[in-house]
Amino acid sequence: IPKADDYNNLIAWMWDNLYHNSDSSVYYEVVDGNKLVIQFQNYGESYNDGQVDAQVIIYRNGNIRIQYLEFRNGMDLNESTIGIENQDGTDGLQTAFNVSYLRNEKAILFTLNASWLTPKPISGAIPAGGSQEITLTYDAREQAVGDYDANIILTSNDPENPEVTVPATLHVEPRLPGVMVPSLSAIEETLREGESSAHTLTLSNTGEGYLTYNLSLTQTSTAPSEYPILTEIPDGVGYRSNELIIGIAEGADIGGVGNNSIGVAGVSHAVRSAVAPSRSGPSIVSPGHQSSNWKLTPMPSEKVAPGVLQVQENIAHS
Repeated sequence: IPKADDYNNLIAWMWDNLYHNSDSSVYYEVVDGNKLVIQFQNYGESYNDGQVDAQVIIYRNGNIRIQYLEFRNGMDLNESTIGIENQDGTDGLQTAFNVSYLRNEKAILFTLNASWLTPKPISGAIPAGGSQEITLTYDAREQAVGDYDANIILTSNDPENPEVTVPATLHVEPRLPGVMVPSLSAIEETLREGESSAHTLTLSNTGEGYLTYNLSLTQTSTAPSEYPILTEIPDGVGYRSNELIIGIAEGADIGGVGNNSIGVAGVSHAVRSAVAPSRSGPSIVSPGHQSSNWKLTPMPSEKVAPGVLQVQENIAHS
């Protein structure tokens, strides 16, 4: 490597007579959107029982990492080629060729010139007694977590120090996850029947990474209010109930009620009734039906508007 032949554009992680046996597997996965991991498990040789577990990792920034976990069953480690080559075979980098080089838990990293470090300017002329500032820009946006080392090599016409090397290191740490902060800790609203309103809940991300979220609703009460109100009973449908509450709002006008009874209006004829305004077990009289004992209770004024009679019932189909 390199060689312009039929085998170009390649990553030779262990170029030899390898063979995909019945128990061999190849897996791949894109990790964190930053690298492609290709794993060879129980990969064998065509002429003996040797096996290897290895990975090839291709990073977004162009770096390539080859790592070998284990060689087993007498795997031949002296007759393979390791390296990389471009698409037409005119450029490449050979690490080993038919030599004793590989071993368990070995890793090889191919890197471009330090793409994470950019000096500017890269050349110039400094007058006697003068100085020149060189800006070094570090960039970890395309780098995987880890440590990166490079040498800044300065060459000049200085006869005593024609070349000076300045080491540079980048430590890339994992990004902190997203941190969700809702703008409201609780939301409460009071509406009259038939009304609606809209509120805004703002989610802020105070972390360093992307914040992904899902929203769902879970009802925490089984009834819409303390006193569910029966507002309509369809005609032609029979109902029965063990509890009927006719609430009289405090301050309601019941002056027109005669014969110690209250007419229950707004319901179908099947349950049209009258009750005696007693709190000790009055009876409902339904035309054509037998009397039944029901409960009559006054309702708090905040539950219904003054002067309005409310019919409330737990209903079941008969």
